[in-house]
Amino acid sequence: MNTLNTTRRGGNPQRNNKKWRLRILGAGGTIALLSSLPLTWAAADATPTATWQSLGDSTHQLNIQVSGDDTAICASDRQGLGSETIEYDTERIIPAGQAYIAGSGMLRDSDGKIRSVQVFSSEQQPSVAYLLSVALPLARQQATAGNTSEAAAVVWALHNSANRVSAVQKAGVTQAIETRAGQLLSEAAERSGPYASALRIESGELIVEPVSAGSGTPMTGFPVTLTLNGALFNNGERIRTVSSTAETQRFPLILPNAGTVKATVSVSSLPAIDYRVWESRTMQDMLLAGASSSVSAETEFDVDEPPAGEQEPPGTDCPETEPTQPEAPLQPLEPQEPLREPTQATDIAPPSSVNALPAASETPVSDSVDVPVETEEPAEKREPTGTDQAETEVEAAGAESAADLLPAGSPESQRTGSAEKTPARLAQTGARVSQVAGAALLAMAAGAYILRRRQS
Repeated sequence: MNTLNTTRRGGNPQRNNKKWRLRILGAGGTIALLSSLPLTWAAADATPTATWQSLGDSTHQLNIQVSGDDTAICASDRQGLGSETIEYDTERIIPAGQAYIAGSGMLRDSDGKIRSVQVFSSEQQPSVAYLLSVALPLARQQATAGNTSEAAAVVWALHNSANRVSAVQKAGVTQAIETRAGQLLSEAAERSGPYASALRIESGELIVEPVSAGSGTPMTGFPVTLTLNGALFNNGERIRTVSSTAETQRFPLILPNAGTVKATVSVSSLPAIDYRVWESRTMQDMLLAGASSSVSAETEFDVDEPPAGEQEPPGTDCPETEPTQPEAPLQPLEPQEPLREPTQATDIAPPSSVNALPAASETPVSDSVDVPVETEEPAEKREPTGTDQAETEVEAAGAESAADLLPAGSPESQRTGSAEKTPARLAQTGARVSQVAGAALLAMAAGAYILRRRQS
């Protein structure tokens, strides 16, 4: 089987008898297959033998020959062909792009002379290879079944295109045969090789282009094998087998985070792109099909980690912080005892902010209560009272709690002095101090007012 491979890394053409390989440097991540173009015809390893049996119209030389699995057409050689086993002198392989020129002393021309002549040109080579590979096996099937017209059409298409028909053939050809021969030549021009395939990896998919003939016509229905190295298909497998279609096929991939992914496509069982010639110095030279061909292509795709500049810069997101505890709401003051009338003058010590009371008579206001009246001393001479000290300490804001700012022994001091000094209460100190001081001043003013009323 003729096999044509391409690889991205390139190489030199190599010839190995029937197998031809061409490695071509790819570009842009997509590898397209080209056919091999050897410079000379190749000889087979061993000389073939055959015992031919005619199928078709042998009277008009529009027949084909079969021997075992081999099927052949006369190469327009005018030498005879007996029924005995023939051992041929050589087998030649006519590769793509090469003309078929008969070997020296091998072919008898129409004038009866044996000479080296060109039978098919290099431009005709693809169509000849296609007809011998595709049309000839079908003609054998039909001739075996009794329909010999297809065999006659194949013979006429080949000999007439080479301009090497005989008078006997012209006498036996019909319009139907000529029409069918023209159809076969058109089909060969459209579907003959060299064949090509291409693939690429793009947007997370393996994209496989249709297998194409030398004319660009899609070759459908041929087995296609896809192989991955470094990645997987979305079904988790590394190899997939599908049939060639006329449309581009896409296969989602599971790609690695980084690395090189290699993908290969192989298409097999394509028509032959070369043909064989069995040559004999004493018997007719014969045309036979070449081996079926295959094509392959590969591509590589680098999956790179994102460059440092494209990575998300640190600190762009707001850092997560522990939620702060809401401040404890201010607690209302404990209920105050209702104001009571003082029973002794010492119960109320007028604050310095209250105006001094006017001098009063020494007559007692009440039989049960003696209220001594004192004149206010100047501020610089008067001893500070407990309330004055409380006001001074409130302004300094140095106390820890409202209880520390009250005169010792006062009812308010007794209620608050026993309170537990917790952090929550310390957080409320400022507000509580203001509230307690204001309440104290209000109480003092109320007491002074009652005292004036009693004195009046």
